[in-house]
Amino acid sequence: MKSIFNNKILTLELTLLLLCNVVLLNLPLTNILGYEYSAINGILITLLGGIYTLSFLKKNSSEKETWALLKELFQNLLPLAVLPLLMGLAASLFVRNCSLTEGVLYYLVLSVPSLIVGACLAITGFLISSRFSYLLFTVAFLLALFLPLLYIYFNPQIYFFNPVIGYFPGTIYDEAVEIDFKLISYRLLNILYFASSAYFALRIIRQSKFAPKAIFLAALLAAAVIFILLGDTLGYSTSRSRMVSELGGHVSTEHFEIYYDSRIARKDIESIILHNEYYYEVVSTALKVSPSEKLTTFLFFDSKEKKKLLGSANADVAKPWRYELYINYGNYEQTLQHEIVHLLSKEFGVTPFKISAGFNPSLLEGLAVAMEDNFGEHTVHYMASLAYNNGFRFPIERLFQGLNFFGELSSLSYVYAGSFIKFLIENYGVEKLKEVYRGGDFSTAYGKPLGALVGEYYSFIASYKPLGSPDEAIYYYGRKPIFKKVCARFLAENIDRAWNLYNSGKYQDSEVLFRRLLNYSESYQALLGYVTSLRKTDKTHEALKVLRENLDKYTKTSYYYNLELLTADLSALNKNYLAADSIYRRISLQRVSREFDYLSQIRMELVRDTSLIRKYLKGSDFDKYTILKAMNSDSISYSTIPVLIGLSEKLEESYPEFMKSWIGKLKVSSFPSSYAAFRLSDYALRNLAFQDSRVFLTSALSYKSDSDFSEVLRLQLKRINWFLNFGEMTLSGVKWQ
Repeated sequence: MKSIFNNKILTLELTLLLLCNVVLLNLPLTNILGYEYSAINGILITLLGGIYTLSFLKKNSSEKETWALLKELFQNLLPLAVLPLLMGLAASLFVRNCSLTEGVLYYLVLSVPSLIVGACLAITGFLISSRFSYLLFTVAFLLALFLPLLYIYFNPQIYFFNPVIGYFPGTIYDEAVEIDFKLISYRLLNILYFASSAYFALRIIRQSKFAPKAIFLAALLAAAVIFILLGDTLGYSTSRSRMVSELGGHVSTEHFEIYYDSRIARKDIESIILHNEYYYEVVSTALKVSPSEKLTTFLFFDSKEKKKLLGSANADVAKPWRYELYINYGNYEQTLQHEIVHLLSKEFGVTPFKISAGFNPSLLEGLAVAMEDNFGEHTVHYMASLAYNNGFRFPIERLFQGLNFFGELSSLSYVYAGSFIKFLIENYGVEKLKEVYRGGDFSTAYGKPLGALVGEYYSFIASYKPLGSPDEAIYYYGRKPIFKKVCARFLAENIDRAWNLYNSGKYQDSEVLFRRLLNYSESYQALLGYVTSLRKTDKTHEALKVLRENLDKYTKTSYYYNLELLTADLSALNKNYLAADSIYRRISLQRVSREFDYLSQIRMELVRDTSLIRKYLKGSDFDKYTILKAMNSDSISYSTIPVLIGLSEKLEESYPEFMKSWIGKLKVSSFPSSYAAFRLSDYALRNLAFQDSRVFLTSALSYKSDSDFSEVLRLQLKRINWFLNFGEMTLSGVKWQ
C-alpha cells in the first residue's frame, strides 16, 4: 500500500474530513459519537470515498487482477472510515453520560458501509464512462442520498432507509433511534449488493466489452428496482395499502376516510368520527377554506404500532400534501384539531408540501396552536403570559427567522408562535396571516414591519390576566430542548429498554439498568425509574434515600415537582407522616398545575388517617378506587373526581354505573368543584352522553372567577352543543366498511 501522505488526493480528503469532524464535534447533537455524528459521516465518507476511487481507477492499470485491485483500493480507503471513528471516540471519552459501545455500534452500522457504497457508485460511473465518471458519480451519489425522500412524499411513512446514511428516523420528537435487526439486515444487504456490484464492475472494466457492460448495468438496475418493490413486504417502507391493511378498520364520513385499528371499540370510533367532523367545521370556518376532497385519518392503537408503520412513536403527524393525518388513539383529544389545521391550511399552503412559505415552522405550527387554543387546559395566551411574565423570553422576531423555532424548548416555541399568530388573527383578521403564510412579507401584508407587530403583542401579553405562579412556569418550561441535551439518543434508547423491563414486571432488572443510567447521567427518567423500581420491590427506605440525594439537582426544572410528590409519598410509606404532610401542603401552595392541585389535596385528606394513606399508596387500582369512593360517601370530595374517572376507565366500569354517583349531586362554588364538573362533562362526551355532558358543563360555568378557565369551558360548551345538534345526524350518515 502506498504511503497515505504520498497520496495527495487522499491526504487532502483526510484533512477535509478532519476539519469537518472538528466542526461536528463542536455542534449540538453531533458533539459525540452517536446517530447524528455517524449519519453525517456516512455522507462524507460516501462522497470522499467515491472521489478517491475515481482517482485511483484513473491511475491504476486495468490489467491488475480484480481482487488485488479491490484490496489495494479499500486499504487506501480505510483511513477515511477510521479517522472519524477515532475522533468520535476521543470526544466521547470526555462526555460522562455517553456509551462508547453504542456509539461504536452506530458508527459501524451507519457509517462504515457507506465506504463500500461510495466506492461502488464511483466504479459504476467509471464503467459507464471514464470521461464523465465524476459527473456520473455525483449524480448517483445525490440520487442515493435524496431519492429515498420520495418515500416520505408518496408514502404515509416519515422514516426511510438509505444506503448513504443507513436510516433516517424522520422526527426529532422520538429521541431513541434503535440499532435493531431490521436496520442491521438492511446494511448487510447494502454491503452484499454494493460490494458484489463493485467486484463485477471492475471485472467488466478490465474486459472493455459492451455486451457484459450492458447486461451488468441492466442487472444492477433490475436488482435495485426489485428491492424497492419488495421494501414494503420486507418492512423497509410503508405503503398506504400496507398501513390500511394492518390497521383493519375503515369508516367513511362526509369529510373523512378514517382507517383505524380494529381493536378500538366502536363507541370510541364514533366519538372520534364526531371529533373529526366537528374540528373540520370549526377550522374550515375560521380559516375560510373549503377543500375539494376528503381528508384521511389513520388511527393507531398504541405508540408501538405507530412506530412500526409510521416511524414515529410519540409525535402525531399531518401530511397536508396528502390530506392525511396520523395519530395515536390515546392522543386524539389532545392533537386531532392541531393536525386538522395542518391539513386544511393546504388550501393556502405553498411549496410541494403545501405548507408555509420557506418551510417556516413558526408559521406552520403557530397557526395550528392558535386555531386549537388549548394548551394543557389553558388558553395559548395564558401560557404565553405565564412564560413572558416569569422570565422565559426570547425575541419573537428571531422565532420567525430560519429554523430558530427548533433552537428553543419546543413548548416555548409552540406557545409563543401560537399566541402571536392568534393575536394577529384577533386584531387583523385571518386573510393577512394567510398572505404571509403564502410567502408575503409582514410589512406588505400588515402595513407595518414585524418589529412593530411584535411590540404590540408584547404590550398585550405583558398585561394579560390572570397571572400564573413562578412554579407553574418552571413546570411547563424548565426543560432542555433536544439540541441542548447530551447523548439524547443513547439515553432515550436505554431508558426505553429499562421501562420495558419495568412494564414486564422485571423490577430487579429495571432497577439495575436505571441505576447504571443514573450513575453516568442526571436523567430525570433514570432517577424516576430507579426509584419506582426500588419501590416495587419494597425498598422504600433506599428509594427515599436516593431521592433525597438527588432532588436538589432538579430544582428550577420541570421534573422537580413530580419528584417532590414522590418524596412525600415515600415519606408516608416509611411512616414519616409529618414530613409527608408538610410536602403535600407545600405542593398545594405552589400552584404547579391543576393535576398537582388535586393530587396533593387527595393526599392531604388521606394522610390524616395514617393507615389509609399507606393503603392507598401501596394498593392496586381497585384499592385506590374503593378508598376514593369512600371519601365521597358523606359529601363530595371534588379533588378525587379526576382520579376516579381515570381509575373507573382502567377498571372498565360502565358509564351509567360510574355516573350515578355524580349526576344531580354536584354543587359548584369553587374552582375544584368547577374543574370536577368540567372533567365529568368531558368523560360524558367521550361516552356519547351529550345531554349529561352539557348539564355538567353548565354547572362548571357557574364559577366565573378564573377568566382563562372560563374560556376553556366556553370552547367546551361550543363542542358539546355541536355534538347535541349534529351528532346523531352525522353518525347516521357514516358508512362502516
